[in-house]
Formats: sequence, structure tokens, C-alpha cells
Amino acid sequence: MRFPSAQLRLPDQTWTAKPADKGSGGGYAPRLSGQLFLNEVPTITNDPDLDELLDLSLADANRNESFAVRLGPARDLDGVSVAVLEGSGGGGHLVRFETVVLEPQPAYLTLEIRTTGSAALHRERVEAVVASWQWR
Repeated sequence: MRFPSAQLRLPDQTWTAKPADKGSGGGYAPRLSGQLFLNEVPTITNDPDLDELLDLSLADANRNESFAVRLGPARDLDGVSVAVLEGSGGGGHLVRFETVVLEPQPAYLTLEIRTTGSAALHRERVEAVVASWQWR
């Protein structure tokens, strides 16, 4: 899945993923059966006038807790050096971000969610994840 995204620049500090709605009980993975993995690939820019980073919101399936997302080691992706942002929370939660500078091309955010269960339940989870995002 690809979504247009505001251009981002590489953060110089830790990102924190927070639940979008603290009163919801963390409902982005309803009736979770197995682990849910989320990969997000934002295009970034070095424009210093842009907001430092998007306010990423992930509601944990079982808890309303924040968890840190830190800059990991760079890796090569199709000949481009890619900075990897990664973090994890409880309940087998894994978040991975790969930042790539692709200007002047449009910025996109690519999402992959892997779950167990029926296709209908998977679609419900995907829609709930997308709905939980907060942007700035």
C-alpha cells in the first residue's frame, strides 16, 4: 500500500510512537490473532524549514503505552544508503522505518502489515492502523 506523505527530514533525536486515542483501549488490531508487523517507508528531505518529523501514532493492540523508535545502522538499498529507524514494544510489536531521499520525486509512505487470520480481519486491521495515524 502506498500513501502520499508530507516530505520529512531525518530526525536528530528519538521518535516516540504514541497511541492516537488513549481511551480506545488500543484498538488498531481488533481480535488480534498472532503478531502484527508494520513497516513504514517515508521519503525525507534535508529542508531545515520543514517540521522536524511527523507525529506518528500507533495504538498498541493490548496497551496504551508509548515506545521509542531510534536511528539504527544504515544499510544499502538498491545502491542508495538508507538510514533505518526501528523500535519495538510489548506484545510482539515491531515498527521499522526506512528513510530514503528521492527528491524531486513525490514523497510516499509504504505500508506492509502481516497478520494471521482471515482476509476480512486483515483488511479491518489495515484500515484501523491507517485511521490511527496523526500528521502534522
